[in-house]
Amino acid sequence: MWEADVVGATTWATGRACRAADCLQWSEEGILAVVTAGAIHIVTPLVGYARDDAGDAAQASHARAPWSVTSIDAKRELARMPPVPELADEEIAAATTPSILGEAWHAAAWSPAGVGPLHTCALATINARRQLSVYVCQRDARTGPYVSVDEPSGQWADARTGVAHTLATHYSAVRWSPASPRRHAWLAAGTRGGDIVLWDAYEQPLRVVATMRVPQAVYALSWSPWLPDGTVRLAVHAAGHMHVFSLRDDLAWEQLGTCAIGLVQVTDVHWADGPVLHWSTPSALVSWGGEAAQPESVPLDVGAHAAGSDARGTLRDDGRMYARDGAQIAALPVEQAVWGYARDPSGLVATLTSADETASWRYMISHRLTLTLWLPHDRPLPDASLPPIVAWRAWAYAWERQADTSALWAPLEARLAKLQAHVAALGQRTSLAEWRAAHREAQCLAWGARAAPASATRLDGARELCAWLGLAVRAAAWDAAMPAAYTQRLARALEQGAPEGAACLEHLGARVTVPHATDAGDVCPACDARMPPELAATARCPAGHLFDRCVVTYAVIDGVRTWTCVGCARQAYVPACEAVSKWMPAMAGCLACGNRWRS
Repeated sequence: MWEADVVGATTWATGRACRAADCLQWSEEGILAVVTAGAIHIVTPLVGYARDDAGDAAQASHARAPWSVTSIDAKRELARMPPVPELADEEIAAATTPSILGEAWHAAAWSPAGVGPLHTCALATINARRQLSVYVCQRDARTGPYVSVDEPSGQWADARTGVAHTLATHYSAVRWSPASPRRHAWLAAGTRGGDIVLWDAYEQPLRVVATMRVPQAVYALSWSPWLPDGTVRLAVHAAGHMHVFSLRDDLAWEQLGTCAIGLVQVTDVHWADGPVLHWSTPSALVSWGGEAAQPESVPLDVGAHAAGSDARGTLRDDGRMYARDGAQIAALPVEQAVWGYARDPSGLVATLTSADETASWRYMISHRLTLTLWLPHDRPLPDASLPPIVAWRAWAYAWERQADTSALWAPLEARLAKLQAHVAALGQRTSLAEWRAAHREAQCLAWGARAAPASATRLDGARELCAWLGLAVRAAAWDAAMPAAYTQRLARALEQGAPEGAACLEHLGARVTVPHATDAGDVCPACDARMPPELAATARCPAGHLFDRCVVTYAVIDGVRTWTCVGCARQAYVPACEAVSKWMPAMAGCLACGNRWRS
Protein backbone atom coordinates (compact mmCIF):
# COMPACT_ATOMS: atom_id res chain seq x y z
CA MET A 1 0.00 0.00 0.00
CA TRP A 2 0.97 3.64 -0.52
CA GLU A 3 1.46 5.21 2.93
CA ALA A 4 2.03 8.94 2.64
CA ASP A 5 0.69 12.29 3.81
CA VAL A 6 -0.40 14.93 1.29
CA VAL A 7 1.62 18.14 1.72
CA GLY A 8 -0.27 20.10 -0.93
CA ALA A 9 -1.91 19.95 -4.36
CA THR A 10 -2.71 22.36 -7.18
CA THR A 11 -4.19 22.14 -10.69
CA TRP A 12 -3.03 23.89 -13.87
CA ALA A 13 -4.67 24.27 -17.27
CA THR A 14 -1.50 24.88 -19.28
CA GLY A 15 -1.74 21.91 -21.61
CA ARG A 16 -0.68 18.29 -21.50
CA ALA A 17 2.48 17.02 -19.83
CA CYS A 18 5.45 17.14 -22.18
CA ARG A 19 7.04 13.73 -21.73
CA ALA A 20 6.02 10.89 -19.49
CA ALA A 21 8.60 10.41 -16.73
CA ASP A 22 10.45 13.61 -17.74
CA CYS A 23 7.78 16.19 -16.94
CA LEU A 24 8.78 16.33 -13.23
CA GLN A 25 12.42 17.00 -12.31
CA TRP A 26 13.96 18.00 -8.97
CA SER A 27 17.09 20.15 -9.04
CA GLU A 28 20.02 19.66 -6.67
CA GLU A 29 18.70 22.67 -4.73
CA GLY A 30 15.31 21.05 -4.07
CA ILE A 31 13.39 23.03 -6.72
CA LEU A 32 10.84 21.20 -8.88
CA ALA A 33 10.31 21.85 -12.61
CA VAL A 34 6.87 20.85 -13.93
CA VAL A 35 7.12 20.77 -17.73
CA THR A 36 3.79 21.21 -19.54
CA ALA A 37 3.13 22.24 -23.13
CA GLY A 38 2.01 25.76 -22.28
CA ALA A 39 4.33 26.61 -19.39
CA ILE A 40 7.19 25.36 -17.25
CA HIS A 41 6.14 25.78 -13.62
CA ILE A 42 9.05 26.10 -11.17
CA VAL A 43 7.89 25.04 -7.70
CA THR A 44 9.88 25.68 -4.51
CA PRO A 45 8.73 24.06 -1.25
CA LEU A 46 9.15 26.78 1.37
CA VAL A 47 9.97 24.81 4.50
CA GLY A 48 13.34 25.90 5.85
CA TYR A 49 13.53 29.24 4.04
CA ALA A 50 13.96 32.54 5.87
CA ARG A 51 11.39 35.32 5.85
CA ASP A 52 11.06 37.01 2.48
CA ASP A 53 11.17 40.73 1.71
CA ALA A 54 7.44 41.14 2.32
CA GLY A 55 7.84 39.86 5.86
CA ASP A 56 5.82 36.68 5.40
CA ALA A 57 7.27 33.62 7.08
CA ALA A 58 8.22 31.26 4.28
CA GLN A 59 7.19 28.16 6.17
CA ALA A 60 4.62 25.53 5.26
CA SER A 61 1.31 26.16 6.97
CA HIS A 62 -2.22 24.91 6.71
CA ALA A 63 -3.44 28.41 5.84
CA ARG A 64 -1.76 28.67 2.44
CA ALA A 65 0.11 26.69 -0.18
CA PRO A 66 3.39 25.25 1.16
CA TRP A 67 5.32 26.37 -1.93
CA SER A 68 6.03 29.30 -4.21
CA VAL A 69 5.56 29.06 -7.98
CA THR A 70 7.02 30.98 -10.91
CA SER A 71 6.39 30.05 -14.54
CA ILE A 72 8.06 30.34 -17.95
CA ASP A 73 5.22 30.82 -20.45
CA ALA A 74 5.71 29.21 -23.86
CA LYS A 75 3.74 31.77 -25.90
CA ARG A 76 5.55 34.71 -24.35
CA GLU A 77 8.99 33.17 -24.84
CA LEU A 78 8.39 32.14 -28.46
CA ALA A 79 6.92 35.56 -29.26
CA ARG A 80 10.23 37.25 -28.48
CA MET A 81 12.16 34.90 -30.77
CA PRO A 82 12.60 35.60 -34.50
CA PRO A 83 9.81 34.06 -36.62
CA VAL A 84 10.59 30.83 -38.42
CA PRO A 85 10.92 31.54 -42.18
CA GLU A 86 8.67 29.65 -44.56
CA LEU A 87 10.51 26.85 -46.31
CA ALA A 88 10.47 26.92 -50.10
CA ASP A 89 11.87 23.42 -50.56
CA GLU A 90 8.98 20.94 -50.27
CA GLU A 91 11.24 18.09 -49.13
CA ILE A 92 12.67 20.16 -46.27
CA ALA A 93 9.22 21.48 -45.38
CA ALA A 94 7.80 17.95 -45.18
CA ALA A 95 10.62 16.92 -42.84
CA THR A 96 10.37 19.90 -40.51
CA THR A 97 6.79 21.19 -40.43
CA PRO A 98 5.52 18.79 -37.72
CA SER A 99 8.16 20.08 -35.32
CA ILE A 100 7.55 23.82 -35.68
CA LEU A 101 3.78 24.02 -35.32
CA GLY A 102 2.33 25.55 -32.17
CA GLU A 103 3.77 27.49 -29.26
CA ALA A 104 4.74 24.96 -26.65
CA TRP A 105 7.56 23.39 -24.69
CA HIS A 106 9.00 20.08 -25.82
CA ALA A 107 11.53 19.22 -23.06
CA ALA A 108 13.53 20.71 -20.17
CA ALA A 109 16.31 19.65 -17.77
CA TRP A 110 18.07 21.06 -14.67
CA SER A 111 21.82 21.61 -14.56
CA PRO A 112 24.09 20.75 -11.61
CA ALA A 113 24.37 23.45 -8.94
CA GLY A 114 26.95 26.07 -9.83
CA VAL A 115 26.09 26.62 -13.48
CA GLY A 116 23.68 29.50 -12.83
CA PRO A 117 24.31 32.83 -11.06
CA LEU A 118 25.14 32.66 -7.33
CA HIS A 119 25.91 28.94 -7.66
CA THR A 120 22.31 28.06 -8.59
CA CYS A 121 20.95 25.66 -11.21
CA ALA A 122 20.22 26.57 -14.83
CA LEU A 123 17.32 25.19 -16.84
CA ALA A 124 17.86 24.01 -20.43
CA THR A 125 14.71 23.92 -22.58
CA ILE A 126 13.60 22.82 -26.04
CA ASN A 127 10.53 24.49 -27.54
CA ALA A 128 8.14 23.31 -30.24
CA ARG A 129 10.37 24.84 -32.92
CA ARG A 130 13.11 22.52 -31.61
CA GLN A 131 15.29 25.43 -30.51
CA LEU A 132 17.53 25.06 -27.46
CA SER A 133 17.63 27.78 -24.77
CA VAL A 134 19.18 28.09 -21.30
CA TYR A 135 17.29 29.93 -18.55
CA VAL A 136 18.70 31.24 -15.26
CA CYS A 137 17.39 33.31 -12.39
CA GLN A 138 19.45 36.42 -11.62
CA ARG A 139 17.64 37.14 -8.35
CA ASP A 140 15.63 34.82 -6.08
CA ALA A 141 15.17 31.32 -7.49
CA ARG A 142 11.87 30.98 -5.59
CA THR A 143 10.15 33.92 -7.26
CA GLY A 144 12.03 34.41 -10.54
CA PRO A 145 11.96 35.69 -13.12
CA TYR A 146 13.86 33.11 -15.15
CA VAL A 147 15.38 34.70 -18.25
CA SER A 148 17.03 33.23 -21.33
CA VAL A 149 20.78 33.84 -21.32
CA ASP A 150 21.97 31.57 -24.10
CA GLU A 151 20.55 30.05 -27.27
CA PRO A 152 23.24 27.72 -28.67
CA SER A 153 23.42 27.88 -32.45
CA GLY A 154 24.01 25.07 -34.91
CA GLN A 155 27.35 26.30 -36.25
CA TRP A 156 28.82 22.83 -35.78
CA ALA A 157 26.48 21.64 -38.60
CA ASP A 158 27.24 24.43 -41.11
CA ALA A 159 28.94 21.99 -43.47
CA ARG A 160 25.64 20.18 -44.08
CA THR A 161 22.98 21.29 -46.52
CA GLY A 162 19.31 20.74 -47.22
CA VAL A 163 17.36 18.31 -45.08
CA ALA A 164 20.53 17.08 -43.32
CA HIS A 165 21.31 20.58 -42.02
CA THR A 166 17.73 21.18 -40.89
CA LEU A 167 17.46 17.89 -39.00
CA ALA A 168 20.91 18.39 -37.44
CA THR A 169 19.80 21.70 -35.90
CA HIS A 170 16.39 20.51 -34.65
CA TYR A 171 16.92 19.41 -31.04
CA SER A 172 14.85 16.55 -29.65
CA ALA A 173 16.34 15.69 -26.22
CA VAL A 174 18.41 17.48 -23.58
CA ARG A 175 20.23 16.45 -20.38
CA TRP A 176 23.00 17.88 -18.16
CA SER A 177 25.73 15.59 -16.89
CA PRO A 178 26.46 15.47 -13.15
CA ALA A 179 29.48 17.50 -12.05
CA SER A 180 32.70 15.50 -11.94
CA PRO A 181 35.11 15.54 -8.96
CA ARG A 182 37.22 17.99 -11.02
CA ARG A 183 34.18 20.26 -11.55
CA HIS A 184 33.55 19.35 -15.17
CA ALA A 185 30.00 19.08 -16.51
CA TRP A 186 28.41 19.09 -19.93
CA LEU A 187 25.11 19.95 -21.51
CA ALA A 188 24.14 17.22 -23.97
CA ALA A 189 21.46 17.66 -26.64
CA GLY A 190 20.28 15.16 -29.22
CA THR A 191 18.92 16.11 -32.63
CA ARG A 192 16.48 14.69 -35.14
CA GLY A 193 19.45 14.04 -37.41
CA GLY A 194 21.11 11.65 -34.94
CA ASP A 195 23.72 14.06 -33.55
CA ILE A 196 24.66 14.30 -29.86
CA VAL A 197 26.26 17.67 -29.11
CA LEU A 198 28.15 18.45 -25.88
CA TRP A 199 28.70 21.97 -24.53
CA ASP A 200 30.88 22.95 -21.56
CA ALA A 201 28.37 23.73 -18.80
CA TYR A 202 30.64 26.19 -16.96
CA GLU A 203 31.45 28.43 -19.93
CA GLN A 204 29.40 31.47 -20.92
CA PRO A 205 28.40 31.54 -23.68
CA LEU A 206 28.20 27.80 -24.11
CA ARG A 207 30.98 26.31 -26.24
CA VAL A 208 30.72 23.07 -28.20
CA VAL A 209 33.39 20.67 -26.93
CA ALA A 210 32.42 17.38 -28.61
CA THR A 211 29.95 15.81 -31.04
CA MET A 212 28.91 12.21 -31.60
CA ARG A 213 26.66 10.59 -34.18
CA VAL A 214 24.15 7.74 -34.21
CA PRO A 215 22.27 6.55 -37.31
CA GLN A 216 18.73 7.50 -36.17
CA ALA A 217 16.92 10.45 -34.61
CA VAL A 218 17.62 10.85 -30.88
CA TYR A 219 14.56 10.37 -28.65
CA ALA A 220 16.03 10.48 -25.13
CA LEU A 221 19.31 10.94 -23.21
CA SER A 222 20.33 9.81 -19.73
CA TRP A 223 23.58 10.35 -17.78
CA SER A 224 24.84 7.94 -15.14
CA PRO A 225 26.52 9.12 -11.92
CA TRP A 226 30.31 9.36 -12.05
CA LEU A 227 31.76 5.88 -11.60
CA PRO A 228 34.78 4.92 -9.42
CA ASP A 229 36.95 4.48 -12.54
CA GLY A 230 36.60 8.21 -13.35
CA THR A 231 34.11 7.82 -16.20
CA VAL A 232 30.49 8.80 -16.74
CA ARG A 233 28.13 7.00 -19.10
CA LEU A 234 25.63 8.49 -21.53
CA ALA A 235 22.67 6.44 -22.75
CA VAL A 236 21.11 7.46 -26.07
CA HIS A 237 17.73 6.15 -27.19
CA ALA A 238 17.66 6.58 -30.97
CA ALA A 239 14.69 5.12 -32.86
CA GLY A 240 14.94 1.33 -32.53
CA HIS A 241 18.31 1.20 -30.75
CA MET A 242 19.86 1.97 -27.38
CA HIS A 243 23.47 3.21 -27.39
CA VAL A 244 25.84 3.64 -24.43
CA PHE A 245 28.91 5.91 -24.50
CA SER A 246 31.62 6.32 -21.86
CA LEU A 247 33.29 9.72 -21.28
CA ARG A 248 36.17 10.93 -19.12
CA ASP A 249 36.97 14.36 -17.71
CA ASP A 250 39.21 15.09 -20.70
CA LEU A 251 36.32 14.26 -23.10
CA ALA A 252 37.95 11.03 -24.26
CA TRP A 253 34.94 8.91 -25.16
CA GLU A 254 34.16 5.50 -26.54
CA GLN A 255 31.03 3.61 -27.49
CA LEU A 256 30.52 0.71 -25.10
CA GLY A 257 27.63 -1.01 -26.79
CA THR A 258 24.48 -0.90 -28.89
CA CYS A 259 21.39 -3.08 -28.68
CA ALA A 260 18.34 -3.28 -30.93
CA ILE A 261 15.11 -2.75 -28.99
CA GLY A 262 12.63 -2.37 -31.86
CA LEU A 263 10.20 0.44 -32.51
CA VAL A 264 8.52 0.11 -29.13
CA GLN A 265 7.50 3.04 -26.94
CA VAL A 266 10.29 3.63 -24.40
CA THR A 267 9.91 5.82 -21.31
CA ASP A 268 11.83 6.44 -18.10
CA VAL A 269 15.40 5.81 -19.31
CA HIS A 270 17.58 6.01 -16.18
CA TRP A 271 20.63 4.55 -14.46
CA ALA A 272 20.57 2.58 -11.21
CA ASP A 273 22.53 -0.15 -9.44
CA GLY A 274 25.83 1.22 -10.72
CA PRO A 275 26.49 0.99 -14.48
CA VAL A 276 23.11 -0.65 -15.21
CA LEU A 277 20.65 1.06 -17.54
CA HIS A 278 16.90 0.71 -17.01
CA TRP A 279 13.91 1.66 -19.13
CA SER A 280 10.24 0.81 -19.45
CA THR A 281 8.02 -0.32 -22.31
CA PRO A 282 4.22 -0.67 -22.21
CA SER A 283 4.58 -4.34 -21.24
CA ALA A 284 7.96 -4.77 -19.50
CA LEU A 285 10.73 -3.41 -17.31
CA VAL A 286 14.08 -3.71 -19.08
CA SER A 287 17.63 -3.69 -17.63
CA TRP A 288 20.86 -3.63 -19.60
CA GLY A 289 24.44 -3.75 -18.37
CA GLY A 290 25.81 -2.42 -21.66
CA GLU A 291 28.71 -3.70 -23.74
CA ALA A 292 28.19 -7.31 -24.86
CA ALA A 293 25.40 -8.18 -22.43
CA GLN A 294 21.83 -8.66 -23.63
CA PRO A 295 18.91 -6.70 -22.13
CA GLU A 296 16.86 -8.52 -19.50
CA SER A 297 13.09 -7.99 -19.46
CA VAL A 298 10.53 -8.49 -16.70
CA PRO A 299 7.00 -8.75 -18.17
CA LEU A 300 4.19 -6.61 -16.71
CA ASP A 301 0.52 -6.07 -17.41
CA VAL A 302 0.18 -3.94 -20.52
CA GLY A 303 0.00 -0.22 -19.73
CA ALA A 304 0.66 3.08 -21.46
CA HIS A 305 3.94 4.36 -20.01
CA ALA A 306 6.11 4.66 -16.91
CA ALA A 307 5.67 7.83 -14.84
CA GLY A 308 9.07 7.71 -13.14
CA SER A 309 11.34 5.77 -10.81
CA ASP A 310 13.16 5.99 -7.49
CA ALA A 311 15.33 3.65 -5.44
CA ARG A 312 12.32 1.44 -4.64
CA GLY A 313 11.01 0.85 -8.13
CA THR A 314 9.10 2.18 -11.13
CA LEU A 315 5.66 3.83 -11.07
CA ARG A 316 3.35 3.07 -14.00
CA ASP A 317 0.66 5.30 -15.49
CA ASP A 318 -2.10 3.48 -13.57
CA GLY A 319 -0.50 4.33 -10.20
CA ARG A 320 0.99 0.91 -9.47
CA MET A 321 4.65 0.72 -8.42
CA TYR A 322 6.79 -2.28 -9.34
CA ALA A 323 10.15 -3.42 -8.01
CA ARG A 324 12.95 -4.39 -10.40
CA ASP A 325 11.84 -8.03 -10.25
CA GLY A 326 8.30 -7.16 -11.39
CA ALA A 327 6.61 -7.50 -7.99
CA GLN A 328 3.99 -4.85 -7.20
CA ILE A 329 5.03 -3.02 -4.03
CA ALA A 330 2.62 -0.06 -3.82
CA ALA A 331 -0.34 1.65 -5.47
CA LEU A 332 -1.13 5.36 -5.49
CA PRO A 333 -4.74 6.37 -4.72
CA VAL A 334 -5.31 7.93 -8.17
CA GLU A 335 -8.21 7.61 -10.62
CA GLN A 336 -6.63 9.13 -13.73
CA ALA A 337 -3.38 8.67 -15.60
CA VAL A 338 -0.11 9.50 -13.84
CA TRP A 339 2.29 11.37 -16.14
CA GLY A 340 5.15 12.16 -13.79
CA TYR A 341 6.69 10.83 -10.57
CA ALA A 342 9.85 12.19 -8.91
CA ARG A 343 11.35 11.89 -5.44
CA ASP A 344 13.50 14.60 -3.84
CA PRO A 345 16.42 13.64 -1.54
CA SER A 346 14.54 15.25 1.37
CA GLY A 347 11.85 12.57 0.98
CA LEU A 348 9.21 14.65 -0.80
CA VAL A 349 7.47 12.89 -3.68
CA ALA A 350 5.84 14.81 -6.54
CA THR A 351 3.22 13.31 -8.86
CA LEU A 352 1.58 14.84 -11.93
CA THR A 353 -1.80 13.37 -12.90
CA SER A 354 -4.55 14.14 -15.40
CA ALA A 355 -7.42 16.23 -14.03
CA ASP A 356 -9.95 16.12 -16.88
CA GLU A 357 -13.66 16.03 -16.11
CA THR A 358 -14.91 12.45 -16.18
CA ALA A 359 -18.62 12.91 -15.44
CA SER A 360 -20.58 11.81 -18.52
CA TRP A 361 -22.87 14.84 -18.51
CA ARG A 362 -19.96 17.33 -18.65
CA TYR A 363 -17.18 15.32 -20.22
CA MET A 364 -14.47 17.35 -21.95
CA ILE A 365 -10.76 17.04 -22.68
CA SER A 366 -9.12 20.10 -21.12
CA HIS A 367 -5.60 18.73 -20.54
CA ARG A 368 -5.72 19.92 -16.95
CA LEU A 369 -2.99 18.53 -14.71
CA THR A 370 -2.79 18.17 -10.93
CA LEU A 371 0.51 18.41 -9.07
CA THR A 372 0.54 16.69 -5.68
CA LEU A 373 3.35 16.68 -3.12
CA TRP A 374 3.43 13.64 -0.85
CA LEU A 375 5.49 12.81 2.23
CA PRO A 376 5.91 9.01 2.35
CA HIS A 377 6.24 7.39 5.73
CA ASP A 378 9.39 5.59 4.58
CA ARG A 379 11.29 8.80 3.73
CA PRO A 380 15.09 8.57 4.07
CA LEU A 381 17.07 10.55 6.60
CA PRO A 382 19.08 13.42 5.07
CA ASP A 383 22.86 13.34 4.92
CA ALA A 384 25.64 15.85 4.41
CA SER A 385 25.60 15.41 0.64
CA LEU A 386 22.40 17.46 0.47
CA PRO A 387 22.31 21.25 0.42
CA PRO A 388 21.47 22.38 3.97
CA ILE A 389 18.09 23.77 2.92
CA VAL A 390 17.07 20.32 1.62
CA ALA A 391 18.27 18.60 4.79
CA TRP A 392 16.39 21.16 6.91
CA ARG A 393 13.25 20.51 4.87
CA ALA A 394 13.46 16.78 5.52
CA TRP A 395 13.82 17.28 9.27
CA ALA A 396 11.07 19.93 9.35
CA TYR A 397 8.53 17.64 7.70
CA ALA A 398 9.53 14.71 9.90
CA TRP A 399 9.32 16.86 13.02
CA GLU A 400 5.93 18.30 12.04
CA ARG A 401 4.30 14.92 11.49
CA GLN A 402 5.74 12.86 14.32
CA ALA A 403 4.17 13.10 17.75
CA ASP A 404 7.10 11.50 19.56
CA THR A 405 10.16 13.36 18.28
CA SER A 406 12.71 11.57 20.45
CA ALA A 407 13.56 9.21 17.59
CA LEU A 408 14.46 12.17 15.38
CA TRP A 409 17.19 13.54 17.62
CA ALA A 410 19.11 10.31 18.29
CA PRO A 411 20.56 10.11 14.72
CA LEU A 412 21.52 13.79 14.92
CA GLU A 413 23.28 13.25 18.24
CA ALA A 414 25.19 10.29 16.80
CA ARG A 415 26.24 12.31 13.76
CA LEU A 416 27.34 15.22 15.95
CA ALA A 417 29.49 12.95 18.14
CA LYS A 418 31.06 11.42 15.03
CA LEU A 419 31.74 14.88 13.60
CA GLN A 420 33.36 16.11 16.83
CA ALA A 421 35.69 13.11 16.84
CA HIS A 422 36.51 13.66 13.18
CA VAL A 423 37.30 17.35 13.73
CA ALA A 424 39.68 16.51 16.57
CA ALA A 425 41.73 14.46 14.10
CA LEU A 426 41.25 17.01 11.34
CA GLY A 427 43.33 19.55 13.24
CA GLN A 428 46.45 17.88 11.85
CA ARG A 429 45.30 18.32 8.22
CA THR A 430 45.55 21.29 5.86
CA SER A 431 43.15 20.12 3.14
CA LEU A 432 40.54 22.77 2.41
CA ALA A 433 38.23 20.10 0.95
CA GLU A 434 38.22 18.15 4.23
CA TRP A 435 37.53 21.27 6.29
CA ARG A 436 34.69 22.25 3.95
CA ALA A 437 33.14 18.76 4.14
CA ALA A 438 33.17 18.92 7.94
CA HIS A 439 31.70 22.42 7.87
CA ARG A 440 28.92 21.30 5.52
CA GLU A 441 27.98 18.46 7.87
CA ALA A 442 27.91 20.92 10.79
CA GLN A 443 25.62 23.24 8.81
CA CYS A 444 23.18 20.39 8.22
CA LEU A 445 23.15 19.60 11.95
CA ALA A 446 22.80 23.20 13.11
CA TRP A 447 19.13 23.42 12.16
CA GLY A 448 18.39 20.32 14.23
CA ALA A 449 20.11 21.93 17.20
CA ARG A 450 17.81 24.95 16.94
CA ALA A 451 14.67 22.86 16.59
CA ALA A 452 15.53 20.20 19.17
CA PRO A 453 13.74 20.19 22.55
CA ALA A 454 15.53 20.90 25.80
CA SER A 455 15.84 17.17 26.45
CA ALA A 456 18.24 16.81 23.49
CA THR A 457 21.15 18.27 25.43
CA ARG A 458 23.80 16.53 23.33
CA LEU A 459 22.96 18.84 20.41
CA ASP A 460 23.81 21.99 22.34
CA GLY A 461 27.27 22.22 20.81
CA ALA A 462 26.20 21.94 17.16
CA ARG A 463 25.84 25.65 16.50
CA GLU A 464 29.12 26.52 18.22
CA LEU A 465 30.86 23.76 16.27
CA CYS A 466 29.38 25.13 13.03
CA ALA A 467 30.53 28.68 13.86
CA TRP A 468 34.18 27.92 14.51
CA LEU A 469 34.37 25.41 11.66
CA GLY A 470 33.39 28.38 9.51
CA LEU A 471 36.45 30.19 10.85
CA ALA A 472 38.58 27.14 10.12
CA VAL A 473 37.36 27.07 6.52
CA ARG A 474 38.22 30.75 6.14
CA ALA A 475 41.69 30.16 7.55
CA ALA A 476 42.29 27.11 5.37
CA ALA A 477 41.41 29.21 2.31
CA TRP A 478 43.87 31.92 3.30
CA ASP A 479 46.45 32.89 0.68
CA ALA A 480 48.59 35.83 -0.33
CA ALA A 481 45.79 37.36 -2.38
CA MET A 482 43.74 38.23 0.69
CA PRO A 483 43.59 42.00 1.34
CA ALA A 484 45.07 43.27 4.60
CA ALA A 485 41.73 44.57 5.91
CA TYR A 486 40.21 41.11 5.60
CA THR A 487 43.11 39.34 7.31
CA GLN A 488 42.84 41.78 10.23
CA ARG A 489 39.15 41.01 10.64
CA LEU A 490 39.75 37.27 10.40
CA ALA A 491 42.54 37.52 12.97
CA ARG A 492 40.14 39.25 15.34
CA ALA A 493 37.49 36.58 14.72
CA LEU A 494 40.00 33.80 15.42
CA GLU A 495 40.90 35.41 18.72
CA GLN A 496 37.22 35.52 19.67
CA GLY A 497 36.60 31.93 18.57
CA ALA A 498 36.15 28.90 20.80
CA PRO A 499 39.28 27.43 22.45
CA GLU A 500 38.71 24.18 20.56
CA GLY A 501 38.83 26.10 17.31
CA ALA A 502 42.12 27.78 18.17
CA ALA A 503 43.62 24.42 19.16
CA CYS A 504 42.75 22.95 15.77
CA LEU A 505 43.70 26.01 13.75
CA GLU A 506 47.22 26.17 15.14
CA HIS A 507 47.97 22.94 13.26
CA LEU A 508 47.05 24.41 9.88
CA GLY A 509 50.58 25.64 9.26
CA ALA A 510 52.56 28.84 9.06
CA ARG A 511 50.68 30.04 6.00
CA VAL A 512 47.61 30.77 8.12
CA THR A 513 49.43 32.30 11.09
CA VAL A 514 47.70 35.60 11.81
CA PRO A 515 49.12 38.75 13.40
CA HIS A 516 47.61 40.18 16.54
CA ALA A 517 44.59 42.29 15.58
CA THR A 518 43.94 45.49 17.50
CA ASP A 519 40.90 46.55 15.48
CA ALA A 520 38.76 45.47 12.56
CA GLY A 521 40.25 48.01 10.16
CA ASP A 522 36.96 49.80 9.46
CA VAL A 523 35.64 53.33 9.72
CA CYS A 524 32.03 54.43 10.00
CA PRO A 525 30.62 55.23 6.52
CA ALA A 526 28.53 58.02 8.05
CA CYS A 527 31.07 59.95 10.13
CA ASP A 528 34.48 58.31 9.47
CA ALA A 529 34.87 57.31 13.12
CA ARG A 530 36.84 54.14 13.89
CA MET A 531 34.58 51.10 14.22
CA PRO A 532 34.96 48.85 17.28
CA PRO A 533 36.70 45.50 16.78
CA GLU A 534 33.80 43.27 17.93
CA LEU A 535 32.74 41.19 14.95
CA ALA A 536 29.04 40.78 15.66
CA ALA A 537 26.33 40.72 12.99
CA THR A 538 26.09 44.50 13.28
CA ALA A 539 28.58 47.28 14.03
CA ARG A 540 27.94 50.58 15.84
CA CYS A 541 30.35 53.51 15.79
CA PRO A 542 30.98 55.79 18.83
CA ALA A 543 28.48 58.30 17.39
CA GLY A 544 25.75 55.66 17.38
CA HIS A 545 25.53 54.92 13.65
CA LEU A 546 24.49 51.28 13.14
CA PHE A 547 25.51 49.16 10.14
CA ASP A 548 25.27 45.48 9.24
CA ARG A 549 28.45 43.45 8.79
CA CYS A 550 29.05 41.13 5.83
CA VAL A 551 28.65 37.50 6.93
CA VAL A 552 31.56 36.48 4.67
CA THR A 553 34.24 39.13 5.20
CA TYR A 554 32.99 40.93 8.35
CA ALA A 555 33.22 44.22 6.42
CA VAL A 556 30.75 46.99 7.21
CA ILE A 557 28.03 47.02 4.54
CA ASP A 558 28.14 50.42 2.89
CA GLY A 559 25.99 50.12 -0.23
CA VAL A 560 23.14 48.28 -1.89
CA ARG A 561 25.14 45.59 -3.74
CA THR A 562 24.37 42.73 -1.39
CA TRP A 563 23.48 39.06 -1.44
CA THR A 564 20.95 37.62 1.00
CA CYS A 565 21.03 34.03 2.23
CA VAL A 566 17.78 32.16 1.55
CA GLY A 567 18.22 30.13 4.73
CA CYS A 568 19.22 32.56 7.50
CA ALA A 569 18.65 35.93 5.75
CA ARG A 570 22.19 37.13 6.64
CA GLN A 571 23.72 39.51 4.09
CA ALA A 572 27.03 39.53 2.23
CA TYR A 573 28.56 42.71 0.81
CA VAL A 574 29.36 42.02 -2.85
CA PRO A 575 32.31 44.47 -3.26
CA ALA A 576 34.00 43.00 -0.17
CA CYS A 577 33.43 39.44 -1.38
CA GLU A 578 34.83 40.24 -4.82
CA ALA A 579 37.98 41.68 -3.22
CA VAL A 580 38.96 38.43 -1.48
CA SER A 581 40.42 35.35 -3.12
CA LYS A 582 38.32 33.60 -5.76
CA TRP A 583 38.88 30.38 -3.80
CA MET A 584 36.90 31.74 -0.86
CA PRO A 585 34.31 29.00 -0.16
CA ALA A 586 31.58 31.53 0.65
CA MET A 587 31.27 32.42 -3.02
CA ALA A 588 29.11 29.31 -3.43
CA GLY A 589 26.91 29.86 -0.38
CA CYS A 590 26.44 31.46 3.01
CA LEU A 591 29.20 30.64 5.50
CA ALA A 592 26.75 30.96 8.38
CA CYS A 593 24.32 28.23 7.26
CA GLY A 594 25.56 26.94 3.89
CA ASN A 595 22.55 27.87 1.76
CA ARG A 596 22.47 29.75 -1.53
CA TRP A 597 22.55 33.50 -2.02
CA ARG A 598 19.87 35.58 -3.71
CA SER A 599 20.50 39.08 -4.98
